Amino acid sequence: MSTDPRTGLNTAVEACGRYAGQSGRLALVVREPDGSAQRWTYEELDRLAARTARVFATAGLRRGDRVAAVLTRQVESLVVALAAWRSGLVYVPLYCGFGSDAMAHRIEVSRAALVVTDGRFRETLWLAQSQLSTDVHVLTVGAARDGDRPFWAEV
Repeated sequence: MSTDPRTGLNTAVEACGRYAGQSGRLALVVREPDGSAQRWTYEELDRLAARTARVFATAGLRRGDRVAAVLTRQVESLVVALAAWRSGLVYVPLYCGFGSDAMAHRIEVSRAALVVTDGRFRETLWLAQSQLSTDVHVLTVGAARDGDRPFWAEV
């Protein structure tokens, strides 16, 4: 792919995809509070981003639509961003410390069609959803509410 933005620059390709063919090349290390670590290669992240992009397409999202995320510094945050960029979607990161009013405002103003959230922030998102003028799809990492779709099961 060209690196000239006028001819098709894709952030997902530039950040990850271009290295995915280098089997075993380390892209990310996530350190857990217990001292353990998860290691992710570019190949793994690229594959997960492709699968997540298909989930977004199945949910009806098309180029230019918005995907919001209420996630911490966790691998799902990077996977969702890469999947959005890969698909021509707009990635809208939301601060985990937002209250429901602030979260609802940002989801509404951004016109996000889908939100990926960590289960720890699901209650705040649920309260925010009650303030929205439209429904949004929700994918939840970890503990989910009734009606949510579990992120990893979908991917």
